[in-house]
Amino acid sequence: MKTYGEQFGAKDGVWWFVNMPQEKMLDVAANGLGLIPPGSPEMHSTRFVLVDSAMKVRGYYDSADSSDVAKLRSILTELK
Repeated sequence: MKTYGEQFGAKDGVWWFVNMPQEKMLDVAANGLGLIPPGSPEMHSTRFVLVDSAMKVRGYYDSADSSDVAKLRSILTELK
C-alpha cells in the first residue's frame, strides 16, 4: 500500500490506506460508514469517505458528481 500511495504523492504519517480482508471491509463499509446496506455486499457505493486521524467521518463525496469531486479535491489540496 505504501508504494501505491507514493504514486499519488501520499506522505507517510499523513495519509493512511486501508488494507484488510474483504469480509472485514464489507462490515466496516456497511456498519461503520453506512456505505452499503448490511448483508448486500454486491452493492458498491460511488461515495468517497474522508476520515480524519481520530477516525471521525468528515464528509461523504459522490464520485459520480463533479461538484462533489471538485470539493473533495479542494479539501485534499488544503490538507497536503
